[in-house]
Formats: sequence, C-alpha cells, structure tokens
Amino acid sequence: MKAAKESDSVDTTYVSTDFDEIMAIAEDLNLNTIERDPELATDKASGWDAFKDGYETISERESEDVEAIVLLLCNCPTLTADMIDEGIRMLRQDEDLDSVVPVSKYNMRSPVRARKIEEERLELFMSVEEIEGASSHRDTQANTYFADGTFIIRPHCFNMDNGDPHLPVIGTNVKPLKNEAGLDVDFEWQLPQAKYWLQEHGFTSDDTPYN
Repeated sequence: MKAAKESDSVDTTYVSTDFDEIMAIAEDLNLNTIERDPELATDKASGWDAFKDGYETISERESEDVEAIVLLLCNCPTLTADMIDEGIRMLRQDEDLDSVVPVSKYNMRSPVRARKIEEERLELFMSVEEIEGASSHRDTQANTYFADGTFIIRPHCFNMDNGDPHLPVIGTNVKPLKNEAGLDVDFEWQLPQAKYWLQEHGFTSDDTPYN
C-alpha cells in the first residue's frame, strides 16, 4: 500500500478486500477501499475475477479514463515505489505493450530440471530434448524467469480473451521489468527470502524507505 501511495506515477490507490484488518490499514493510509463481494473472497474464487471486479468498480468511481492499472497482491512484498514508476514509464514508452511485469531469474527452476511422480516413480516433467542444447545443468538453456506477482496493465487486458494462458490479464505483448529474488509468498518457508529482499531494499522491522 505504501509503495503505491509513494509512487510518483500512481494517481489513485484502491484496496479490495473482505478482511477488516486490511481495510483498517488502508483507511489509516487514507486510501480508497472496495469491499470485496463474498463470492470473490473464497478459497475457490478466481483472482482474475477479483481483479476485473476491482477495475470495473474503479472505472465507475473515477471521472477520468483509466490509463493503466497496477495490480499489487498482498502476498507480494518484493517491490518498491521506484519499481512501479519504472514499469509505468516502460508502458508509456511503447504504445504496443499490453503490460509490464516484474520478473526474477530462477534457473534452478528450469522446466528441464522439473520432475513429476508417476506410479510412485520420479520422472522428467518434460523431455530435455524439447529445448535445444539444454541439459539438466541449470544454465545450459535459456534463462528461466518467473513473475513476481505485480502486474502493470492496460485496461483492455481485462477482457482476458487473448491473454497468456497462465496469466490471462497481462495480454500477450508483455515487457519484463527485471527484479532479483522477487516472489509471492505462499508458504512460511519463503518468509526468509522475502525478509532478505526487504532488507536489501532499505526496509527494517520498524521503518520503510517511505518513512
């Protein structure tokens, strides 16, 4: 929330949630709030549907046309206001872009190193031969990038008819914004990595770069 508020390029910030504690933090920061529909706040609800609902609510409330939306997930702490500004700058420089997405390189998670379990046996997830020149050694194929969980997108992407199969809301013409060690936190064992990233970017237990 502070990253969005401190960004020079973000005019208005909205927080969509059904959680009272998050709503209270947003109100303390004088941010706009959207009380999320209960149907969009279950374990089975689609995040993309929640994003689209948020965008439609924002469009109804704002008097001016929305140029772009910066989607920030509450479990993705590895970003700063400067990164948001850089992503928006990149989007504005190229009218053909659908979106800009921060990514981090994780060659140790290359698809040719992945395995699956079939009939209690460990098997390759995909054939090494599918990537020319690749082997199980992590740096023999093209660098492997994963999205960090922040998406800077143009409004037309919310139709989600021609987007990326895994991330339909980002469209197809996507420019990467390179980060390092970025992630979205889904498990407790990821917290030390998030803490490392935050400390490297000027965060402490008591302060943020924006204080």
